[in-house]
This record gives sequence, structure tokens and C-alpha cells, in this order.
Amino acid sequence: MKFKKIIAVISLFISGGLALSTTAFAQTANIIEAGQGEVAVIGGISISDTTGNYEDASVKYGGSGYILGLNMLMYPSKYIGLGLDVSYADNGNGDSFKLSDVSSSLATQHITPMFFAKLQPMANLPFRLYIPLGIGFDFMTVSLQQDNVDEKETDTTAGLALMAGLGFEVDVAPDAFIGAEARYIYTDLFSRNKYSIKSADNFVIAFRAGVRFTPDNFWD
Repeated sequence: MKFKKIIAVISLFISGGLALSTTAFAQTANIIEAGQGEVAVIGGISISDTTGNYEDASVKYGGSGYILGLNMLMYPSKYIGLGLDVSYADNGNGDSFKLSDVSSSLATQHITPMFFAKLQPMANLPFRLYIPLGIGFDFMTVSLQQDNVDEKETDTTAGLALMAGLGFEVDVAPDAFIGAEARYIYTDLFSRNKYSIKSADNFVIAFRAGVRFTPDNFWD
């Protein structure tokens, strides 16, 4: 059911992008060129689908929360951008369970810096579908949340992060664009944590906005 909802939201984003591309905003398009740079911010929803063991029981770590991010890249070719992406996601609390008769849950936060690639097969159009890809590190912090307990048990683990997704963007000014992006982020934690979490799965649906620039003219 969760995957059906994600697919439905992606379809809605793409439909919205197609509608935007037929408006007057599309008249301001500036075709992407090799040598340009790009800076963009993202913000949206992050959904955790991560399970592990705690006190000999299988529990869910994190739920749904927010994600904020920044990416910077250069276009060696108008069809591909290469750069860096960093994001912070707070996935909130997972499912509630009893621990010594106290209502408890496990919350997760992720800091994820990655090498970032943006495949742009529609570089010549004002409305563009693109494919974001990334590889890097994920620093996942797990904290035990308990009712009426102020001191929280925490554990931070680093793992290998892989990201793939689908996005769209539409020009709203000669060098500015808005859009949306769906990402799947897989993290292999190699079980190197106190909660025996082997891997983490996060699904992201985010809005994205940014600007493109030519480095030689950036300070003009």
C-alpha cells in the first residue's frame, strides 16, 4: 500500500509539471549548456522502512518526518551534472512497544553527504524529467524515546548510502527552476550498531528549487 501511494504521488508531480510547462512560465526557459553550474535546495517528506532488533524483539526504527537538503553541481555536458548533495532527515518515532512496562519507541535521524549525478535527457526543453543518482555515506542516529524519561539512549552508525530517483523541473525564469523529486535511499550499515540494524530504507518525496549560472559571469 505504501508503494502505491508513493507511485500515485510521483504521478501527481509529473502531471503537475506537465501542466506548468504549458503556462507562460515555460516561455522563460534557458536551455542547459555545458559548463554551467547549479545550486538547489530540497525540502519534503522522508519515510523510513527500517527494522532491527531491540531487547530480542523485532521493531521498526523511525516513521515519517521531514527532509532538508542542498546540492551543488556542474554540467560537463548538458545531459549530465556532477557534484555534491547533503541532506538531513528526521524520521520521527517508529512503532510503540513496551519496555519494562514503559511505552517506548525508536526515533531515527539521518545526515547523508553524497557524490551526486543528475542525468538530464531533456536538457533542451523547459520541462525536464531527470534521474538523480548518488553514492556516499549515511550517518544514522537512533534514540530510544520513553514516556516520562528525559535521558535518551542514543547510538550513531555510519554506512554506505546509495540513492536513485526520478524528478521533474520547469523553468520559471531564464536561470531559475522549480520542481519535485522522488528518491529511494538505501544504506548498508553492516550491522555495526547496538540495534543489529543491517540496512536502512528511506523513501523521499520533496520539492526542489534552484538556479543555474555560468561561472565566468557569476560575479558580473
